[in-house]
Amino acid sequence: MNRDVRSIHGHLLGTLPFDQVHELQQRLAYETAGEREARATLLLCEHPPLITIGRQGSRLHVRADDEELARRGLAVQWVNRGGGAIVHAPGQLALYAIVPLERFGLTVGAFLECWQRALEATAAEIHFTPVARPERLGLWGRGGQVAFVGTAVRRGVSYFGGYLNVAPPERLLHLAASDPEGRDFHGQDSRGRGEPTSLAAEMRRPVRMPTVRRSWLERMSHALGCERFHLHTGHPNLPHYLSPAPGAVERD
Repeated sequence: MNRDVRSIHGHLLGTLPFDQVHELQQRLAYETAGEREARATLLLCEHPPLITIGRQGSRLHVRADDEELARRGLAVQWVNRGGGAIVHAPGQLALYAIVPLERFGLTVGAFLECWQRALEATAAEIHFTPVARPERLGLWGRGGQVAFVGTAVRRGVSYFGGYLNVAPPERLLHLAASDPEGRDFHGQDSRGRGEPTSLAAEMRRPVRMPTVRRSWLERMSHALGCERFHLHTGHPNLPHYLSPAPGAVERD
């Protein structure tokens, strides 16, 4: 493949444990760092309930004590991504981008701008009007934060990415948010704006996960300089028993 030709492969993975997808990302990032092609991999999936805490987060961002977490079957896991504490659950779209930044002509800052453009374009396509917060990455509605961005870079290759709350259970979302003093994980005054919410709650109508997935894949591909992308169900590096059945990822 010509070094200047950009290629993007999107993989719909269904619902998978966080650790399995993290291991897949690390393997793909390692392999991508050793390649010469400008090839990016986008992974889209949902996770069983879990709370992860990034580099800017702390245990104070988790509102439930250990007893309540155990009762709800929620583990807390520290991860090497940007951002703070995020609740994961089915109905939240996890978006991971393994991109060789230099081969795509991107700095880390420019890559984060791609993320923001893709999220905003996806919101526009599904007719969601976010509340403007130009100093912050992600998307906000009137009730709080809808989309989160938290990436990591190793050997010039990005991994992790973002999380878009389409319609996860509201009872779980508020178990992690701004700290008790009302400041978000960047130390800025949030006054409730850092509270997590969802597209379904903000738009007050059902939002189809397949529609959001497809829109983000197209918009992120465009933001990375590709008009077309290759779409796959599952991934060959995943154990067979974890791969979703054909068509399963297209169900709401």
